[in-house]
Formats: sequence, C-alpha cells, structure tokens
Amino acid sequence: MGRVSDLARGGCYVDALNPFPNGTRVRFRISKENENFEAIGTVRYSKIGMGMGITFEGVTPEQEKLLQGWLAKLSEE
Repeated sequence: MGRVSDLARGGCYVDALNPFPNGTRVRFRISKENENFEAIGTVRYSKIGMGMGITFEGVTPEQEKLLQGWLAKLSEE
C-alpha cells in the first residue's frame, strides 16, 4: 500500500518504503472517494525507502474513462 502522486494517463508514482523491483508486473487499485481505478502495470523505476514509478498497461476502456475524468478534474483545480 502506498500514496499515489504524479498521476498521468500513462502511469503514476507510488510512495512506498518497500517498492517492488524494476520490471515487476503489478495489479493495483487507486481509490478516490467512492471510485476505484484498477489496472495492470509495470514498475519502471524503484528506489528503496522512496517509491516506484509505474507504467499503466492493460487498462480497460471503462477504467480509462474514469482516469480521464479524474485528470480533467485535477487540471481544473
């Protein structure tokens, strides 16, 4: 479990003390209020004690729509 930052269409950064190694495929969920974005991704870079960058893969059209809605709201704020 970790905190997500730098959320973008293609991926995100996850703050985590014990991140997964580079190249690890992950299935994850990002929760915001009562909505959940779920996808498969790959860890592209990892730094122990800091976190990891994840590239999104295997995003369904429904989940893509949810993500785009979140990003639109963030750009308005």
